[in-house]
Amino acid sequence: MSAVGAPLRLVEVETPEPGRRDAVIEVLACGICRSDWHLWQGDWSWEGIGVELPRILGHEASGLVRSIGADVATVVPGMRVCVPFHEACGRCTTCLSGATHRCPHADYIGSSHDGAFAQFARIPNADVNCIPLPDAVDPVAAAAMGCRYMTAYHAVVHRARAQGGEWAAVYGCGGLGLSLVQILAALGVQTVAIDIDDAKLELARRVGAVHTLHAARGDPAAAVLELTAGGAHASFDALGSSVTFRNGIDSLRPGGRHVQVGLTTQDDAGASSIPLDQITFREIDILGSIGNPVHTYPELLSLVARGTLRPRDIVTAELKLDDVPAAIERMSDFGLTGIVVVSRF
Repeated sequence: MSAVGAPLRLVEVETPEPGRRDAVIEVLACGICRSDWHLWQGDWSWEGIGVELPRILGHEASGLVRSIGADVATVVPGMRVCVPFHEACGRCTTCLSGATHRCPHADYIGSSHDGAFAQFARIPNADVNCIPLPDAVDPVAAAAMGCRYMTAYHAVVHRARAQGGEWAAVYGCGGLGLSLVQILAALGVQTVAIDIDDAKLELARRVGAVHTLHAARGDPAAAVLELTAGGAHASFDALGSSVTFRNGIDSLRPGGRHVQVGLTTQDDAGASSIPLDQITFREIDILGSIGNPVHTYPELLSLVARGTLRPRDIVTAELKLDDVPAAIERMSDFGLTGIVVVSRF
């Protein structure tokens, strides 16, 4: 990426070297996430987020450790790892409390430093941010553990605390929304998936949605209230817009929980009106959710290793590295379905 919105291109660069606490991985797979598109479009400047140009994008990485810095203690060359997009320092009070996903000193692969749309990538603070992979988890499935799938897991299990027998509404059936649907279904949560793309809704049905709704064909919130006999126990905005945020709240029964997972574009610039009286009268909880704390990765990866969770079922295509620019450009009109992964470098 050479400039905001400018055509993306492949270039030759030097292989990175690890700092004292870092590792360099050979990238085996990297998901193409809508967050890459957001960064390319210059979104989130209202949150002080940007990239120093030029920048290699790509933040859903799995790989093979090739070299380590002098102070790395637990990560060794040859280890298969996945990497969270939020690379924590591991030493501050926030990290020591277990909330590595909220680290105020975090690096962000593909944003604050070069990312994984490359043959090799440097991973800061490797002892914290290189997550060992079980043998049963292949690199393509693991790529989604860097962002969308692990983000969905945290949102469902740790934030919404969804339970079997409940109803959930998921707004937006991109890679993040489909991950939410699959994880909810694995927990026994009955899920209504909402989108404006029939192909994405069909994939949502295949990964576990009980009902699907086309949001442009009627009032989706009213339909959720009817299908769930009074409203969902939890709603998830996996897109990130003022419309899907409000629909999520309107889909809830009294005492429901809305989890905001998607981030906005320049259309909303990070803001949305909030129905304060409705939230008060109906005791609605609004929960933010970002990433996934490092210490909970073993529970997530064990579920994937056993086949209880199947991120591979959401992967719809594997591409070559030089396919990345066109794939990101297709996201401008939501042209990708499911999780698309670069696996040939």
